[in-house]
Amino acid sequence: SFSFSGDILYEDQFRAFQFWVSKNKQVRITDDLGRFYWVFFKSFEPTRVRDSQYAWLHTFSASGTILDRG
Repeated sequence: SFSFSGDILYEDQFRAFQFWVSKNKQVRITDDLGRFYWVFFKSFEPTRVRDSQYAWLHTFSASGTILDRG
């Protein structure tokens, strides 16, 4: 299993996470070091942060199961 957290700045990023979690099948994600993983997302928990520069600013946590590493 895995979990991670981060920040979302834009609506398309927010919608992508929602889509990945709703797919109910594996998706391929790449980390900041260029490594990729096939994962099954179990949760996505965003929290909106008020900000004048980024209307879609959220902090988030996500979790899932790693199915394979590339």
